[in-house]
Amino acid sequence: MDLFVVDSWEDLDAALDAGDIQITNAIFDKIKKGVKRNFKRVKIFSVTLTDEPEYSYDWYLERKEFPKALKNCLEVYEDQEKYEECAEIMNLLKQL
Repeated sequence: MDLFVVDSWEDLDAALDAGDIQITNAIFDKIKKGVKRNFKRVKIFSVTLTDEPEYSYDWYLERKEFPKALKNCLEVYEDQEKYEECAEIMNLLKQL
């Protein structure tokens, strides 16, 4: 399970908008497993706020959201020149 600790929800939004590679990897890996196993929904990761360490919030994606999330991952991987992952994403998109 991937756990991300952030100071605020705004920090999480900023990391998502900036294409944080660790978050992108978590999204890609979980969707890839979900497609392979034909899941209708996957748990992507958990988030904990630094000022609320006793709480953890789980983030899920429904299968209908997979294509959009994969396209976002594709953009990040293209920027990072991770072309093997780009090819995997294109194959996953064809399967959806």
